[in-house]
Amino acid sequence: MAISTRHFPRPMTLLALCIALAAAGCSERHAPANHSAAAAPVTAQASVAPVDARTAPTPHAHAAHAAAAALPATPWASDAPLRDGMRRMHQAISALEHAEHRHLDAAQTTAAAQQVLVAANDMIANCKLPAAPDAALHGLLATLLTGAAALRDKPDDTSPVASMRDAVALYPRMFEDATWQADTATER
Repeated sequence: MAISTRHFPRPMTLLALCIALAAAGCSERHAPANHSAAAAPVTAQASVAPVDARTAPTPHAHAAHAAAAALPATPWASDAPLRDGMRRMHQAISALEHAEHRHLDAAQTTAAAQQVLVAANDMIANCKLPAAPDAALHGLLATLLTGAAALRDKPDDTSPVASMRDAVALYPRMFEDATWQADTATER
């Protein structure tokens, strides 16, 4: 099931995005019995309250807190769609690091953010993980999707890049991926 953040009303809270991700599920075990009903995009309820920026936790703080609780004693197995999606996200976030230094224009920043959204949608549609790793992955994806949507909407505000970078950095600590270090080192 694909989740496109363009279907979410603005502003979208991180909690509402997590709920939408949990409802979508990327694990076969969570898939609805009626697959034709699963084809519709997941949308947030219109009653989602806006986040007050003065009192709400930052995505960066939330990602760090969620990650500490989600790290397994030994990394979980990964599948090909997860590994491919995380590499694509890593490439896009590496590009977004240039946006932090004002080396990308708004269109380039928006395009890199869109790459993160597309990679996340592909992972959600194709990964097959057991319940515990699936739930932990949703925490990472929530941070990445929230950041990418914010960058798409306000490409001049690169503050979400730090939490996105932190989320991708947690991936090899959470999932087995034998070639992650070698593959991501050659991307830079």
